[in-house]
Amino acid sequence: MRTAAKVVLACLALILAFLYGVAMMQYQLFPFQVYGWVKQIGRGETPGSDSRLIDYPRWKDKTSSFRAFHVPADVVMIGDSITDEARWDEMFPGVRIANRGISSDTTYGLLQRLDGILLTKAKTAFIMVGVNDVLVGRSADAAFADYKKFVHLLIDNGVVPVIQSTIYTSPKQAGSKKYNAKIRELNQRLAAFAAESKIAYVDLNAQLSDADGLKQSVTNDGIHLNGEGYSLWRKAIDEKMRGSEVR
Repeated sequence: MRTAAKVVLACLALILAFLYGVAMMQYQLFPFQVYGWVKQIGRGETPGSDSRLIDYPRWKDKTSSFRAFHVPADVVMIGDSITDEARWDEMFPGVRIANRGISSDTTYGLLQRLDGILLTKAKTAFIMVGVNDVLVGRSADAAFADYKKFVHLLIDNGVVPVIQSTIYTSPKQAGSKKYNAKIRELNQRLAAFAAESKIAYVDLNAQLSDADGLKQSVTNDGIHLNGEGYSLWRKAIDEKMRGSEVR
């Protein structure tokens, strides 16, 4: 009996290890960063450099698809999985919208795939990114610097940017309040930059968050949005989406 029990426990341990490995790769759980550093060392790169942020299959597959398939759009939605998972065409019927969100993407990642965004020919770009920068340990300084570069590149290419505040996480579900402290710092810089540059800015957290972070009612995992969350997002940007206050 003891031998059989040990075999069962060993099998369960192997299954759990396999499932964790799958989750680590898909959701970038610890020690995903360590895994990335090992790969970088193998390629002769500096471990921990920003190139690790785009070294995952999802990012490569999506950027390739964006370059291969694109139709003219009026608006392009840019960001990470929170943007990617939205049904923008159904949220704003009648508006030609290109969804250019990629799961786990960062401000650095946006800079590396600008070409696939410009191929949409969209005149207006709504940006919501930054939470993954914080989750992987990048500083608010680094995230803001890349964000600012990206916005200037859009403007240089004739695209009107709309900066949306980076959405907070829910500390109760997503982990630590330190994430929101960094996100708050990033948002303060984005708001100031938008005001100085006369760029439209939308505070999504005014609708989606409270004093504790992302509202429990709008998320199931502390980071991503549910239907209620997307409804509030739609309400927050509806006027600008319709083009009345883009500039």
